[in-house]
Parts: sequence; C-alpha cells; structure tokens
Amino acid sequence: MIRSLAVAPALARPRIALLAEVISARLARPLLIFAVTAGLASLLYISQASGVATTGYDIQTLEAQRQQWLARNEQARARIAALESLDRVEVEARMRLQMSAPKGILFVAVEPSVVVPTVPDRPDARSPNSTPADLPTAGPAGYPAGLSHGAR
Repeated sequence: MIRSLAVAPALARPRIALLAEVISARLARPLLIFAVTAGLASLLYISQASGVATTGYDIQTLEAQRQQWLARNEQARARIAALESLDRVEVEARMRLQMSAPKGILFVAVEPSVVVPTVPDRPDARSPNSTPADLPTAGPAGYPAGLSHGAR
C-alpha cells in the first residue's frame, strides 16, 4: 500500500503537465486575443471619458466667459445711459464749455409766398397772350414739325 501511494503521485505529475500543455496550446491564442481586445476596449473607454471631461471643462470655461461679457455689456449700457443724460450734458456744457442759457429767444415770422412754376422752353407752354397761331405745328404721329418718328 505504501508503494502504490508513492507511485501514484509520480505518475500523476506527468499527466497533469501533459494536460496543462494541451490546454495551454488550445487556449493560448484565444486568451491572447481576449487580453488584447480587453486592453484596447479599456483604452478606448479611458480616452472617451477624458474627452467628455475635457469638453465639460471647456463648456464651463466658455459659459463663465459669456457671463463676464454679458456683465461688461450691461455696464457699458449703464455708462452710455449716464453719459447721454440731459442733466450731465447740461453740466458739461456749463462747466467745461463755458456755455450758458440764452438770455432771450428771437422769433422770425416768414410769410408764405405763392410761386407758380413755369417752363418757358416747352413748345406747348401757353403764355397768357399766346394764340393758337403761336403754337408750333404738329408733325407726323404728334411730334413737333421737323422731327421724324426715329429722331429725337
């Protein structure tokens, strides 16, 4: 009995080694492919996650800049309104430009006159003293005498 126990472990080792070689030969390529695929997938995930984080940071930065520009625009509008106020313009005119209010107001009344425009160069313009004999004669197609249809 002792002898069979001593032989059994010795025979079991070569069988285990042989089985390990067979398993490793069959699984080596698929395990390698799986390991490479898992590594690439994890790299892809990490790069996507860092890209999302970077984009989020950029959005926050741009939003903060937008808020700053909106505040500056509002300050500029308030400054423009203050500079355009009539009270400020009056103070500037009196103090800096040494202007003063007028002492009196002078109005000039202009009477409207009626002007009748006349065009003396027109051949059909009638003066109050003209007679039908003074008017130019009409040529063909209603043109004044001496002008043809093609000439102007």
